[in-house]
Amino acid sequence: MKDERTHFMIDLHHLNQNELCGDYLHMILLNKFYEFYPTFERATQQFVQHINKTRDSKDKVHVTLGFYNVGNEQTIRELKAFQIGRLISLQGTITRTTEVRPELMSGTFKCLECNAFVQNVMQ
Repeated sequence: MKDERTHFMIDLHHLNQNELCGDYLHMILLNKFYEFYPTFERATQQFVQHINKTRDSKDKVHVTLGFYNVGNEQTIRELKAFQIGRLISLQGTITRTTEVRPELMSGTFKCLECNAFVQNVMQ
């Protein structure tokens, strides 16, 4: 059994054209993206697991969702606070990248002499 990662891309323009629930899903994704994204990702994961069972596959597939044709591209400078939690499309040019370095906020340490643990030490 191997772990596989894949990215499932959804065309929002295509979703919006669905007669049964397209308009409703489209508006939920655009306006309440942060709230409903985990639900969509779980449903997609369950769908992929179901497909793998029908194919008798032992591979474990982790699926992440991506969306395109969101519409209304914006620049970083055009972002407003009311857009927090919404699905938006950004346009821009990346001019510089740096390595991401994690920051330790609190830690748990083990004493080498008595093997006692000291938890939640703020850094």
